[in-house]
Formats: sequence, C-alpha cells, structure tokens
Amino acid sequence: MNTIKGFLIDLDGVLCVEDQIIPGAAATVNWLWRQGFPFRFLTNTTMGSRDSLVAKLSRFGIQAEPGEMFSTAPGGCEMACR
Repeated sequence: MNTIKGFLIDLDGVLCVEDQIIPGAAATVNWLWRQGFPFRFLTNTTMGSRDSLVAKLSRFGIQAEPGEMFSTAPGGCEMACR
C-alpha cells in the first residue's frame, strides 16, 4: 500500500445502506485513520447536509468532519453559480 495516496469512500452501499452500517465498515475506516491514510467521504444523495451526514457516521462509530464530506448538492450548487 506504499503507492496509495488516499481513498475516496462512498457512503451508500459501501459504508452503509440507509441507516444500517455494513459490517466491518467502521473498523476499516478507523484502521485507515490509524495508519495515516488520507480519505474523503462521497455520496450522491441530496437528502441531508454535510453536518447530518457527519452525525450519521458518528452514530456508526466513524469520526468525520464536514470538510471531509463531498456530495452532489454542493457540487451542483457550485456549477449553477458559475
């Protein structure tokens, strides 16, 4: 894993399905964090703010910051405002 520079981790279907965490997901993300690998979370859902997604991950035992969360909503807003 010496050549890996970071990870993009999708939420729905990878870490969780709706309000159910996928077994091993929290342990894997926490392992990446302990190893010092950079990662960001991605989602194509528009059903919630970054803060609500961070809170959801926290309930699953995954610590995240809003700045580590990327979704289609902010990206779409940015493109529409250009």
